[in-house]
Amino acid sequence: MSEDTTFELKSNNTLRLSALGAVSQSSLEYAKQAVIRVGDGRGFIAQTVANPVIITCAHCLPHMPPATGAIMMTEEKTYPRLVGGLSCEPTITVECLFVDPVADVAVLGEPDGEAFFDEAEAYRAFVEKREDLPIAAEQNAALPGGNRKGAWLTLGGKWLQHSLEVDVQCVWTCEQPEGGMSGSPIILDTFRGSVVGIVASTAFHPRLVTALPAWLLRQLVMG
Repeated sequence: MSEDTTFELKSNNTLRLSALGAVSQSSLEYAKQAVIRVGDGRGFIAQTVANPVIITCAHCLPHMPPATGAIMMTEEKTYPRLVGGLSCEPTITVECLFVDPVADVAVLGEPDGEAFFDEAEAYRAFVEKREDLPIAAEQNAALPGGNRKGAWLTLGGKWLQHSLEVDVQCVWTCEQPEGGMSGSPIILDTFRGSVVGIVASTAFHPRLVTALPAWLLRQLVMG
């Protein structure tokens, strides 16, 4: 192989690595537009085939809805002024679509339009002007190799990249989250921009593809 050919290969490799880095940062900047405030914590807007939903930690809710199933009153699963922009006071009312206090995952959506007409319009306007993120699609078993690259958004608004250990139900990171980060998305392999889990208050972060119900997974867009 000639020196010219070797130089050309090295140059092409450098360009490819630079491009990957640029795509990675672009994906993270895109993902930042999906991160929002939920109570004293955070959440993110998840992409679905229909209307976007908000995924957060169950402990970010001010209280659990009553365990009364289909006979639950609309008001009992509605949370006034719970959601807002990252640096804003919460003003958006949401309805709890799903919550699992064991897995520490909650899914929020548009409030009932008949009972809360103005609040439903405000919710739609809020999510429409933000980006939404797909869920990491690997299912059933731990990701091969265990160690993956990921990132989460710090309280200071910077993306911190770190290694991940992904198990069947949980995600471990080499970094410790700060208080107030609960519900933040954990981005898997940042050039892909999909969400593998959400930041919890312990070392065990919920892995979304196994923590969310089947009816919702069928609606979510998988990355």
